[in-house]
Amino acid sequence: MTGKPRPSRPRGTRESADGTIRYTPTGPAPSSAPSSAPSSQKLSALPSQLARVLAFVAILVGGVLGGLIGFSLARVEYPTGHETAKALVASIGAIFVAGGTAVLAVLVLRAMGEWRSVDPNVGPVRLGNTGGRPGPGE
Repeated sequence: MTGKPRPSRPRGTRESADGTIRYTPTGPAPSSAPSSAPSSQKLSALPSQLARVLAFVAILVGGVLGGLIGFSLARVEYPTGHETAKALVASIGAIFVAGGTAVLAVLVLRAMGEWRSVDPNVGPVRLGNTGGRPGPGE
């Protein structure tokens, strides 16, 4: 192999049969490409701070209610004494219900983030108020 050294070409270039070199971009778009969104508006799938606070409060309320249900169940099962068993069952109920509420909260927050990332121009949702515009099928 003592032929001419091949000139280095950028990745993605192809030489056709007639000798012309064609460039077919591979990989991500260059970072210097202009963005279609204004620089002041960054797209994010992160839920709003209010949504995160509401999810946290829902997890706390779920834990408290699970503890109350567990304590009531233990009080019916052990009418007198057994305070340790009542506290244990209440704690287990609080942990299970708070965990279930946390799973649901994460799923809801992710769904909200994906919904907003599909159409970033969607504003705040107002349920039951179409702003005087007829809905679909009206």
